[in-house]
Amino acid sequence: MKTTRKHFFAIIALISIGMVCLASCTAKQPDEAPKIKYVFLFIGDGMGLTHVALTEAYLGLNAGDTLMKPLAMSSLPVVGLCRTYCHNNLITCSAAAGTALASGEKTAFGVLGKSSDKSTDLESIASKLHKKGYPVGIVSTVSIDHATPAAFYAHSDKRNSYYDIGRQLCESGFPFFAGGGFRYNTGRNNDMESLLDIAARNGYSLIGDSVDVKKHAYSNKSILINKVLLSESEMPLSIDRARLGGYSMSHLLEAAIAALYGDNGFFIMAESGLIDWAAHYNDAASIVHEVIDFDKAIGVALEFMKKHPDETLIVVTSDHETGGLSPGMSLYEYDLHLQHLDMQRMSAGYAELQLKTMLQRGDSFDAVLQFLRKHFFAENVQLSSAETQALQAAYNYATGKTKLSEAEERELYGGNQAIAAEAVRIVARRAGIGFSTYYHTASPVPVFAAGKGAEVFGRFIDNTDVPLLILGVMGE
Repeated sequence: MKTTRKHFFAIIALISIGMVCLASCTAKQPDEAPKIKYVFLFIGDGMGLTHVALTEAYLGLNAGDTLMKPLAMSSLPVVGLCRTYCHNNLITCSAAAGTALASGEKTAFGVLGKSSDKSTDLESIASKLHKKGYPVGIVSTVSIDHATPAAFYAHSDKRNSYYDIGRQLCESGFPFFAGGGFRYNTGRNNDMESLLDIAARNGYSLIGDSVDVKKHAYSNKSILINKVLLSESEMPLSIDRARLGGYSMSHLLEAAIAALYGDNGFFIMAESGLIDWAAHYNDAASIVHEVIDFDKAIGVALEFMKKHPDETLIVVTSDHETGGLSPGMSLYEYDLHLQHLDMQRMSAGYAELQLKTMLQRGDSFDAVLQFLRKHFFAENVQLSSAETQALQAAYNYATGKTKLSEAEERELYGGNQAIAAEAVRIVARRAGIGFSTYYHTASPVPVFAAGKGAEVFGRFIDNTDVPLLILGVMGE
């Protein structure tokens, strides 16, 4: 009888221990790793390694106590490189590069969100995460239907089918868009229904006035359009903002966070499209100011990460390099004179708008030169006779007094307004900054990353790897 009781109590004890073990095994462990659920993908359109280096050197000059001052992006703990070629060309365009960064697949030059043969729509990381319940935000400083932002929500045989791309934005269901407006709101011939009306019919609240982006009461679906838009519905460049007004990229990112933050996490793609536009003009001063503006937005993401250190992933990269930028040129051997970047007071793009108006009026070269001295160049800048002659040659070409072959024009001005292009060339040359092209190059671009699992970006990757690696780190 005693032996039986012992066995009985032993069995009860074993059962109790087993139940405790089972409960402890099935319960969530306190040290279980949190899931990455807040993702920032920053794309500096056209931003190469030298754009970053030039900006750090300029900041070092202004700091006065260092040759180079690191940016927030280059201070991220993981650094890699990224190839940018597309399906059918070593030098890519923003549509093909954006598609690779969004969907993880190569496509042909000029194709957006579709396979290279245009037969299949490719699903972007934004669409995948949207279906899984993550709020998605798309931010850009250029028109919100431009190639890079569009790669995350649209599919088109041609990247310049802006109206159709804008309609796809309105039907995407993504809860937040911000930045520039629609390139052709009512179509190229102004004969189509307003995309703003279509967006409103699809439940989007349109925010067009200046608001406190952190405190604004965002609806379930919002489109925040910068209050100042220029000729292609882009925002003003950073160098022009004091004159023209409007939001910074930091403001746009703060708006995205305020609109999307919650327990479901979010995915935000934030593009500085104007780095590329400045580089297409070989506008060194505007490039530097635009990279600084972009970097401040990355700083906003880093502040967010401090509050959610185990749940946030930040990835910064570019779609391609633009301009073949070189901090250094033979004229000065081993010297740079970056203080000359401060002799420029407006972007080439904004100067172009003023110059076109002047030329349409038939203004003389002396009037154009007076405008440049008063508004484009800083006070007390004295132009050399060679610089004045170069501006005269640009004026003569712009007014049809002289002719250039297609190759000569492409080499001298790259399709840009000739006088504006020559003005920024004077600034860059004085600073010791060279450019090899007005277009894109095949150079690899930087990748910077932070967050748990970010170490997978610390190698030489392909642009198609970016969305796949992000999904892998998220466990999706």
